[in-house]
Parts: sequence; structure tokens; C-alpha cells
Amino acid sequence: MLKTLKYPLFIGIAIGFFQQATGINAIIFYSNKIFRESGSSEDLLTLFTVIVNITQVGATFGTGFVIEKFGRKLLFMIGFGICVFALAFTILAIWLRLN
Repeated sequence: MLKTLKYPLFIGIAIGFFQQATGINAIIFYSNKIFRESGSSEDLLTLFTVIVNITQVGATFGTGFVIEKFGRKLLFMIGFGICVFALAFTILAIWLRLN
């Protein structure tokens, strides 16, 4: 029985790890500060934060429908690829700004 649970346990841990590694919780928590330091006006900070949160809620509900249509494995691999691309782009942008 332990061998049958090994693969699902690995997938569950990997999903939790990648969710934390993407930093979405930090973005939500510090969204006002992020928008303030990016030069947004004080009047629009709350609006931008609400838009970020509404986008997250919409994506969460939409994910259920997309998973049923395309399957979990394909969407997990696509999401992982997008995260790798976004991280590489962010590192490149920071490197270019520092040099």
C-alpha cells in the first residue's frame, strides 16, 4: 500500500512547493507596497489591489473547469513551464538593471 501512495504524495508535495516558490502569497500581501513603489498614485492603490484579488479568485474558480476539460498533468506541466519562463525573465530584468 505504501508504494501506491508514493507517487501521489510526491505530486502533492511538489504542487505545494511550487505554489510557495512562485511567491503569490507575498505578492498579495505586499501588493499595496509594490504598486506604490512602481509609481502608482495613492488613489489607485486599493483599486489595483482589488483587481489582483479578483483575478486570483476568478482564476481559482476557472481552474476547476479547465482541469475537467484538459486534465491535471498537462495543466501542471504548462503551469510549471510558465513559472520557469517568468522566473528567467525576472532574473534577466534584474540583471540588466544592475549592469
